[in-house]
This record gives sequence, structure tokens and C-alpha cells, in this order.
Amino acid sequence: MSAEVERLLSGRTRDIRLTAELRRRFDERAWRQTAKVIRSWMTWVAFVDVLTLALNAILLPHPIALAMVAPACLLPPAAIATTLLWCKPRPAAVQRASLLGGMFLILLSVALVGVFAGGEFYERHLTIMLFVATSAITIFSVPLAWTVAIACYALCLYFIFQWFNPLVETGSVIAGTLFFSCGIIATVVARRTMNILAQKTFLLDCRD
Repeated sequence: MSAEVERLLSGRTRDIRLTAELRRRFDERAWRQTAKVIRSWMTWVAFVDVLTLALNAILLPHPIALAMVAPACLLPPAAIATTLLWCKPRPAAVQRASLLGGMFLILLSVALVGVFAGGEFYERHLTIMLFVATSAITIFSVPLAWTVAIACYALCLYFIFQWFNPLVETGSVIAGTLFFSCGIIATVVARRTMNILAQKTFLLDCRD
């Protein structure tokens, strides 16, 4: 293992790829911090969803606020379930399924709130959904494949729902999707760089 650590550190930082044993040890070391960040993010997203729903009930016309209730109620259970599953270490398959499944339901909930409300809220909530996805991509220190999956969820949901938006033309849908794709791809690349730097720090600690 010492030889493998030296080999990785002697090369270029961007080429660092942890082998099976080093990957296992890195995941064990990083799990506590990663889990705390995910649980905190999920908790706040659920809180903001409930708060927003309450404010909508006060500020918006009753029919619109009522239409938002059903899709908005999908978010808190998904966030709470993900939080509970990340309270202690579990098999990687369980962690992956819980995070990606929870994120999909959360993004779907945010998007459907706008779809059900219609009008100006349709595109607004799709944009909010992309913001939620971008924040998760930025702060979740998870394997790159998981990050890419979250980005794909967000862009696919945006494109599909915008495609059926009666207020937006086809050209605008494609242009908007391409525009947001550039931003999200840049965020994924930045997250990849952060992951590599974290792995390099781990290798330096191993060598010390």
C-alpha cells in the first residue's frame, strides 16, 4: 500500500485514481463528514419546503396554493427517509440507492409544484429545482457517478416538463436546457476537482 500511495502522489494530481483498498479506507474516513453534510442538507430542504408551503398558503390565491400541496408533500418524507438511512454506515449499494432515490423524489417534488400551479410558477419552480440540484452537487462529497446521476435527473426533469409547458416554444426549451446544462456540467467538473483534492489530502496523510 505504501508503494501505491507513493506512485499516486508522484504523478499528476488530476490522474489520481484510488485502488480498491485505498478507496475503502478513504470512504471509511470520509463517511462521517459526508453523512453529516447530507443529513443537514436534507433537514433544511424539508424545513424550507414546509415553510414555503405555509407562506404560499398565506400569500397566494387559494386555488394555486391548494394545487401546490400534493406535490410539495412528496418532499419531506423523501428527505427524512434519506436522513435516517444516513445516520449510520450502511452498504454502499444502500447508501447509493437512498441518496439517488431521495434526490430524484425531491427534485420531482419541486418541479411538480410548479407544474400543478401552472402559469408563472411553472418555469419558476423548474429553475428552483435546478438550483436545488446544483447545491447538492456542490456540497455532496460522493462518488462522481452519483454526482453525474443527480445532474442528469435535474436536466432531464427540466427538459421533459418544459417540453410540455404550453407557455414556452420548442426553441426556447432547447436553448434553456443547453444553457443550464453548461452551468451544471461546470459544477460537476468543479465537484470532481474537489473530490480529487480530498483524495490527495488523504494520500498525503497516509504517507505521513
